This record gives sequence, structure tokens and C-alpha cells, in this order.
Amino acid sequence: MAGRRVPLVSLALALVGGGTFGTLSAQGPTPEAPIDRVIAVVGNSVITYTQVQEEYFARLREQGRQPPTDDAQVTLELKALVDTLIDADLLFQQALRDTTVKVPPLEVSDAVDQNVRGIRKGYASETAFAAELRTAGFLSIDDYRRWLSARQYQDMMREQFKQRLQERNLVDPIEPTEREVRAFYDANLDRLPRRPPTRSVRQIVIAPKPDSVAKMRAKALADSLVIALRNGADFEATAKRFSQDPVSAAQGGDLGWVRKGKMVREFERPSFALTLGTISPPVESAFGYHIIQVERIQPTERKIRHILLSAPIDSAGAARAHALADSVRALIVAGFPFDSLQGLYHDPSELREARALELGPPLQQAYIDVLTSADSGTLTPVFVLPVGAPNADKYAIVKVTAAAPEGPPPYDRMRETLRSRLAADNGLEHYMKQLRQKAYIDKREL
Repeated sequence: MAGRRVPLVSLALALVGGGTFGTLSAQGPTPEAPIDRVIAVVGNSVITYTQVQEEYFARLREQGRQPPTDDAQVTLELKALVDTLIDADLLFQQALRDTTVKVPPLEVSDAVDQNVRGIRKGYASETAFAAELRTAGFLSIDDYRRWLSARQYQDMMREQFKQRLQERNLVDPIEPTEREVRAFYDANLDRLPRRPPTRSVRQIVIAPKPDSVAKMRAKALADSLVIALRNGADFEATAKRFSQDPVSAAQGGDLGWVRKGKMVREFERPSFALTLGTISPPVESAFGYHIIQVERIQPTERKIRHILLSAPIDSAGAARAHALADSVRALIVAGFPFDSLQGLYHDPSELREARALELGPPLQQAYIDVLTSADSGTLTPVFVLPVGAPNADKYAIVKVTAAAPEGPPPYDRMRETLRSRLAADNGLEHYMKQLRQKAYIDKREL
């Protein structure tokens, strides 16, 4: 790139990170740029004035900033950037010396292809795209791709080398202070991942129930299976044949290791009371009848298999659940205590309340649809929670206790993530300081 004249504000070069070309090219602080020259010597490589310009305007674009109109401010920012580029060059040189750091050309090519395709979409034709690149100082699209490939290759080499440093424990994290973490959070609010709108809620979920005849049949089958299992039938084979648990049936009823507090109470109590290998009598929960066997025991957890037998629900049972949900909502509107109704009718397998529930995946779409327009204090209409089995859909009534719009995640939620990131950054800065002390660096005036 040495020797090529580049406008001081070349937005084409500023858009290395993607997007479409913009209109900053007429807003530079100076109308002409000098012929390319060396700004710094770092070991056996050089940093040119063109490289500094390109990186400067790329970063402006990524930050959504316009170039400052004050020449002194531009110079100050460029000087700070030169130090950053020196560190990047030092890291790249270290990566080249490390024989375990390898970036396949195909990965570089794929990344460049994706980038170019994204930028190309902003132009009506290939001719218009090529014309903009020429304005930016590139001889052709291929010239631009070569430049972009070199940049991409160096970025990937540096990232891989930093991973190697961490894997070998060659960079020790240096813990930041609480004030530093908070200051970083405040300074980077616009760059933090956006959190969807949130709602804090309390809910009553009503599940349809089978009639007494269907329950008797399911219980009778459960009793007969218990007898067979206690007489030597294989638990795993029996679970594969009879269990109606869609997750564990294919694994012979295997639930893996279970800790206290992770299962519904009706299932947990007998599971932690059984002795090793014992077959439980049928245990009823909101899901149906369970037959439980404990395979292994640890002080705080147990390895469990189970067989679930659920009584089928007919359309009349579904209709009764819907009517009950309508009645419960009417009682809430009439002033009956929400807590009391929740205690009487809420399905224990569902959450009773949630704070700062994010209205986005993986939250069930039914909640997103109902809560998106619900403000604090709203009592939602009765809505359906699809279950996926015939006549098994549940009915929910939700009371919104707090609502917050889309925005950055709260500090308490980000604190540990930012603390870890800053600790790694501080450790890398210490490593870079040692590199700078050992390397030959010759900085020159801009």
C-alpha cells in the first residue's frame, strides 16, 4: 500500500467492518493528504500514514462517529491510535513466531467474501461498486480484496495467538477495582448487547385434567407395571415401551443425576426417600403417575430412572380448564386475592412468578405475544400455552408487576462478565508492556 495517495476521509476504507459506503468523504478536516510515509518502525516492519488513516476511519465508522472538525482533536486521536497499531503489530509478529498459530487461507477468504458481499449490496451494479472503490484509492475490486485479506489475516492471527497465551497461562489476569468495572460499564453502554423489553410477572396457569375413569385406567396400568418390575422385569425395556415422558422414554427412563430442588415436590420426596434399587409404588404428580427407581446415590444427588403414565385428556377436560381460567380471571377482577387463587388453582409444574422476564427467545412465543404491549399493572386476558399433546394446552392469566423497555443490560447482570473481561485486558496490557520494553520501536511525527 505504500506510495498510494488516500484521501484523509475515505469512507470506503472506513467501512472495513461491513455495511454500505456513506457520505463522510466531503467532511474531512483537511482537503489533502500527504504522500504515504513511515510513522513508526516496529521491529522489522513499518506503520505508514495510510495505515493510520484507514484504521482511524474504520473505527469512527464502527463507533458511529463523525470525524472531529477540530484538527487538534484529530491529531490527538491519531497519536493514540498509533500506539494501538504498534501493539497490534507487536502481537502479529509474536503470532508469526509461534508455530502453533495457523490461519487457513480458506478461513480468511470466506471472511473476506462475506464482508465484500455485505458492502456490495449497497450498490446498484458492479460498475458503481468498482467506481466507489477507485474513489477510495483502490485500483480495482481485486485490489480492495487483497487489502482486506491482509487485514483479516492479521486480525485472525492475533486472536488465535491471544488464545494460545491464555491456554498456556502466559498472561495472568489482573483484577480491576469495582470503580474501574463501573466506569467501563458507563462508558460502553451503547456498545453492550441490547436487552429485549422485560416484564416482571405473577401468573396462574391452569392445566386440563383427565376425568376419573381415565385416571383409574392409568393408575391400574401403573400398578401392574410395578408388580412386573418387582418380579424381575427389566426397567429400561419397560420404560421404552410404556413411558409417556417424551424426553426420557427413549433412554429407558433415565433422568440422569438429580439434585434436590430441581423436580416437582411430589416426585422429589419419594425419589430421595427410596433405598438403592427399590421400585416405588405409583407416585402421582401433575404430569401423571410415576414409577421410580434409584440407581446410584451421592450425598446431594441421585441417579434416577422413571416411567411416566399420563391419563389422556378429552375435549371436555380441555373445555373445563378453559372455563375455570375464565372464572379465575373474573374473580381477580372482582377483587379476590391473587395469591389465594394462585394457591388453589395454579399448576405446580409452572413458575409462579418471574422478575425481569426478557421478551425474546427462548421465552415461549405465547408470552411474548401477550406481554409485549402490557404495562405495569396489566392483568392479561386468558391465553393459551401450547403443550403439543391433544387437549393438553394450558391456560394462563398473568399480572404484570413491572415493565422495562429495551435497553442495555443492568449493571448487576453485567458486573462479573465485565470484571472478567477487564481482568483479561489488564493482563494482556501487562504482557504488551513487557513486549514494548524488549522490542525496537521508533515513533515519528504524524
